[in-house]
Amino acid sequence: MTGFTLEELRSIGVGATYVDPDERKMLLDALQETGRVRDLEIRLKRKDGTIYHALLNADWLELKGHKVLLTTARDITGRKQLEEKLRDGECFLESIFASIQDGIGIIDKDMNILKVNQTALNWYPHVSTFVGRKCYEVYRGRSEPCVVCPSLHTLRTKESAMKSYRK
Repeated sequence: MTGFTLEELRSIGVGATYVDPDERKMLLDALQETGRVRDLEIRLKRKDGTIYHALLNADWLELKGHKVLLTTARDITGRKQLEEKLRDGECFLESIFASIQDGIGIIDKDMNILKVNQTALNWYPHVSTFVGRKCYEVYRGRSEPCVVCPSLHTLRTKESAMKSYRK
């Protein structure tokens, strides 16, 4: 995973050249304080210079009269890349959601409002709380869903209400 041989790793010491200096300090401080590290996300450098993300666990142990550091590292670079793509995608969708000039509310299967865009907030300035309330309660002031509610139709039939209304 690192490209270093066992002998090279032993001679290097605790992350001297393959751990970012700031992260190395954090690692050493944690080891000094508690004698162990659990699930530390850290950037490491391979022998060829490429950087990867690792999940690190480390313990100081006594072995045949010598203090040794037992370390396990799991490469989580793929996971970190996926998390970044998800964040980018969420930001993209959030910007689209915010820029739409129609009022939009997202509801769950029980018709609870999960999210509304700024336009919907502007349309209902008297409403202080949207999220967590029933859509029919907020938008129509009702205690039950409307009889011809397109959202309820879609939730029940899994088919677009617009398709049914065009028939």
